[in-house]
Amino acid sequence: MLKESRYVRLTNTMYRVLRNSRIPLFLHRKSNHVFTMWQHLILLTIRQYEGKSYNRMFVEWLIEAYYLRLFLGLSRIPHFTTLQKFICRQNQQFIA
Repeated sequence: MLKESRYVRLTNTMYRVLRNSRIPLFLHRKSNHVFTMWQHLILLTIRQYEGKSYNRMFVEWLIEAYYLRLFLGLSRIPHFTTLQKFICRQNQQFIA
């Protein structure tokens, strides 16, 4: 339970930062709305915090972190390529 509370505290902090920075939940109006940008950013932050270098290892870890998934409101677990594609999209936006 100690690990879960750490992640929940980190997630709460991230939610406050994202809310104050006015980052939209979805980048495009016609996106499929399965995962929000906030969920992607929080998952990538937790992946970095956890020290997982590969998205596949992180998604396997996320399967076991039921309480965190419940807290984030994930309706399903993202495929590891979902996080990779999100990173690529964000890198392209910052370059352009």
